[in-house]
Amino acid sequence: MTRRSFCRSLTVLAALLSWTFSAAAEDAGLAAPYLQLGAGVRALGMGAFTGIADDSSAAYWNPAGLALLRQYEFNSEAALMSLGRSNNYLGYTHLLKNNGAVALTWINYSAGSDLEARQGNTLSPDSTFADNENALYLSWGKALNKEWLLGLSLKALFQSLFDQSAFGLGGDLGLLYENSQGWTAGLMLQDVYSYMNWAQSGTNDTLPTNVRLGGSILLLDSKALLVGMDLGFYHLQDFRWGAGVEYLVTPYFALRGGFQNGLPLAGFGFDFPFTGTQSEFDYAVGFDNIDPTGPIHRFALRVRFDKWPGLD
Repeated sequence: MTRRSFCRSLTVLAALLSWTFSAAAEDAGLAAPYLQLGAGVRALGMGAFTGIADDSSAAYWNPAGLALLRQYEFNSEAALMSLGRSNNYLGYTHLLKNNGAVALTWINYSAGSDLEARQGNTLSPDSTFADNENALYLSWGKALNKEWLLGLSLKALFQSLFDQSAFGLGGDLGLLYENSQGWTAGLMLQDVYSYMNWAQSGTNDTLPTNVRLGGSILLLDSKALLVGMDLGFYHLQDFRWGAGVEYLVTPYFALRGGFQNGLPLAGFGFDFPFTGTQSEFDYAVGFDNIDPTGPIHRFALRVRFDKWPGLD
């Protein structure tokens, strides 16, 4: 990369940051907090993925990383959570011929289907209701040159709560720098001008804008140890961090661990061949701030393949 193009990239980056901070200052709500739980069992076993973003969960962490994929990929995940909550994820990444990729992602969250409603201080509830929230992502990532990658995610948001329903739109922007010496740096602007509109009341909720910086480096002569770290501001005010490692015990088995906002994470991944594909089972265990005493167990199956039948 030339000095001129590097300076141009920094200028664009500064403009994006200025635009994002001014947008958040105008309106900063707290809609769709489930999107802060993250996505991708591999990523959630490490606690940091903004600067790594090299599987289909890059659509969430940093869509620029989609351009790193060299195989088509399906990713299906489910979580066992405390307090009757559930969190599910489906993703597919499709390779393009111009050093890029597109991805479709579905994230589902529910606080429960038997939530209790009371109008007074009574022992028995007056009724029960359900909460169901969904996010659909359309993401794109492209390599601008050998070092810089750019990505964009557009999302549609849906929620039903008791007898209320909401719909919204949002967007994320990601930038990734990959060095040939084994280290990376990433920037994620999450929920830039994202909102939800409640149909019955006509009111709008704005999703908090988040800025996240991440980096990673490969260590050891075998490059078997991947170290990552994320630093960010949720709602541009609440400082959050994550750090973790992935160690390839063998080419087919990886151990992971780390911390996210002070809470421990751990996991593993196991590769296995299946009918001409490269498949991987991932597991992660962690915690969240809603119930720090109740662990979240996450399970995923990722399937990667070189081409669709009949396609070059």
